[in-house]
Amino acid sequence: MSPSPPETPQVFNAADFETHCETLAATEPVFRRILDRHGYPPLWKREPNFTTLIRIILEQQVSLASANGTYQKLANAVPEFTPDELLKLSAEEMRACAVSRQKASYLHSLSEAVTSNQLDLTALPDLSDEAVRQELTQIKGIGQWTANVFLMLALSRIDCFPTGDVALNNSLRHEFELTADQFQEASQNLITAWSPLRTIAVYFLWHAYIQRKNIVFDG
Repeated sequence: MSPSPPETPQVFNAADFETHCETLAATEPVFRRILDRHGYPPLWKREPNFTTLIRIILEQQVSLASANGTYQKLANAVPEFTPDELLKLSAEEMRACAVSRQKASYLHSLSEAVTSNQLDLTALPDLSDEAVRQELTQIKGIGQWTANVFLMLALSRIDCFPTGDVALNNSLRHEFELTADQFQEASQNLITAWSPLRTIAVYFLWHAYIQRKNIVFDG
């Protein structure tokens, strides 16, 4: 028996994004309401590279504004934003850029993985979602949330859900009017029902949160 062909990654793009939004809104009234109230979510997209992965790590458990400020300080501290240059920064120099000791170790671990070819970022676009998660989560400081956000924003994978995302959970509770007691079971049922368009659902919920909180977010 010949081996099964590799899984073809399922992606979205500018040509089909609004169609996917309409498909999801047709089956989920809450998304229809968000669409009517705020319009289509932005088509958030980042480059599938080292800088993007660093920025997502910096965004772990902090506001986007705070993470962006830290990234700008880091970028100003090196002649070019590469793994080799980040490895030259000591923990003290990173702290001067507002990087915590823990995140400094994560940035060094990622930089070392890239320079040693333990992690080949150029190969990720051709891998399945699960294979990408496996490649990324072998690196210290990269968990499922970071891997899923990279899959969505950098690789445009259409069926991901970054469980544990604070803004996402806040928006879920608000838009679906869930109590704390209802949240765990109800949210899991909803997330399951949104497959195979869970990334589109995330974009809807992020969009609603950003609009409600008047947050400036460039993706």
